[in-house]
Amino acid sequence: MGFFLVGFAVGAATLGLVAAVDLGFGLVTISTTPLISPIMMIALLGFGLTAALAGALLEELVFRGSLFSHAGSLPAWAAMLLISVPFAALHVMSSGFGMGFVSAAVIGSIFFALIRLATGNLAFAIGWHAAWNFMQYSVLGLATIGSANGGHALVQFTRRSNADIWLGQGQSIEGGIVAGSAILLSALAAFVIAHRKGVRLSQSLDAAMAQFARVRDD
Repeated sequence: MGFFLVGFAVGAATLGLVAAVDLGFGLVTISTTPLISPIMMIALLGFGLTAALAGALLEELVFRGSLFSHAGSLPAWAAMLLISVPFAALHVMSSGFGMGFVSAAVIGSIFFALIRLATGNLAFAIGWHAAWNFMQYSVLGLATIGSANGGHALVQFTRRSNADIWLGQGQSIEGGIVAGSAILLSALAAFVIAHRKGVRLSQSLDAAMAQFARVRDD
């Protein structure tokens, strides 16, 4: 539970930083939020949190759980790249194609895999993943700028025109430079943490996981 809560806090803070950068550089402005009853807002936030948790749990169990574990004979770096392909394809089908978004999805998958190697479990990745989705759809509304669903977020934004390169297109905020950079920096931090714990990406995935087990036992 501890890893999950820390992951959730870090994921929420990361997207909060993305929103702060967007606001600070004038890429978005806070728009007037339509009046909505407190009960309705609580219900919408509860639904959004439940959906974010369910989606993150399912994706992490499938991609960084089952599929990742079945690639144990491959070098760790190859296993991470291998599972990033279907992960990116899944998100392209739901959010649309764009090279920036595809790159961010691949890097995001690698980030979650590195965190699994660094912690020895999926809890941190599930928490981070759930918080990112919850914040962008239900709290900050960054993924629903200009759409009918934007009114369902606690905070709404209006994007500056011609800012797609920074903010991504449509719901694919990860394809923008700001959010994409946050994901890349998160992946680099995860790599450093995993490396300090003795994980070497040239090892087989099984050996990398065993390395963490030895460190934990010590």
